[in-house]
Amino acid sequence: MDELDNKIKEILSKKIEVPKSFTYSIENALKDKKRVTKNKILKVATILTTVILTIGTVSTIYAHIKWEIEYNQFINRKIQYGYTTIQEAVDDGYEQNIDMEYIYQDGIGVKLDSLMITDDYFFMKLDFDFEKELIFDSNAMTYGYAIYDENDNIYGVYEPMPDYRQYLKKLCRELKLNKGITLSNTQSGANVIKYQDNNMVTTSEMTSNVGFPKSKKIYIRIFGLGYQIFNNNGTKINIEKINISDAEWILEINVPEKFYERETTKLKLKENIQGVNVEKIELTETSLTMNIQMQELNELIMKGRESSAEELNEFFQEIYDKLYITDGENNKYFCNKKIVTNNSNGVSVVFEISKKELNKRLYLNVKFDDITQKVELIVNN
Repeated sequence: MDELDNKIKEILSKKIEVPKSFTYSIENALKDKKRVTKNKILKVATILTTVILTIGTVSTIYAHIKWEIEYNQFINRKIQYGYTTIQEAVDDGYEQNIDMEYIYQDGIGVKLDSLMITDDYFFMKLDFDFEKELIFDSNAMTYGYAIYDENDNIYGVYEPMPDYRQYLKKLCRELKLNKGITLSNTQSGANVIKYQDNNMVTTSEMTSNVGFPKSKKIYIRIFGLGYQIFNNNGTKINIEKINISDAEWILEINVPEKFYERETTKLKLKENIQGVNVEKIELTETSLTMNIQMQELNELIMKGRESSAEELNEFFQEIYDKLYITDGENNKYFCNKKIVTNNSNGVSVVFEISKKELNKRLYLNVKFDDITQKVELIVNN
């Protein structure tokens, strides 16, 4: 009887909206429990079952319990911490090499090799050392990562399929953030660029349309290290993930001054181009972002949305012919394929141009009716 009382009290204590008639019936049954017979117990159980079946509480309670169990496992997971500061760059590039030792768990060492942060671009190179040789194709290797700063600004969370968004929800709860947070940043996952002698190096990158914060400290969490198996049953491809370690690594990085004191250079057209409205041109250490309104370009974008996979290359070639940038040495720069439609009937395009190219002078080239107009881009003071 006590177990039944406890179960009923537990449900009544939940913040679940139930019909008052059901609540009163259960409460009255509890008050009368001294005179409870087997029939009374069955009646209470029937009322309880009716409540559950009527308002769908079973799935709600099950989901709540499952979430609490998963979160407790998450909080009590095995974590190895690593700390490092970033040394002076060994070359003239903006990418910063890092002097760091491997952090080991489960016979697996992890360290950060290099890092790059701009307003709109984040890049990291991770290094894994395995005490035992991998018994699967290294290209199937996958892992999740989460990156955030000392102010709990989340740069991005990548979770390999089929675990999508589970880690993000738990991380938001741990950091006491709104668990419904929506990330505007896009991340690439883990790309294996080297595997030799039980050593694997991967790269990951993400871009942001709203700008990364100027953080002085970032945290990189590595979790869910394993590999993926793709099964094709003829109708769809199922992805199965096999974990090789349940451990988690947290790397704490003191960000170098050049990253958090970075300044984005704002540019503008030296003179107007008829039929073209450029709302914003921003140049960082790694890219040039331009928000542009141009009817012919908008029409091309609409056409591209209806293109098949085979037609996409032709579609992008048309864009490259209409819009590109040149420098004073006649080198051409084309926008990448991450074209984003903005709210003002224009598009946001990104060119892989660094601040160094500004020394050569930069020119926007726009083609109308087989005539190309060329206008210099100058600093907008």
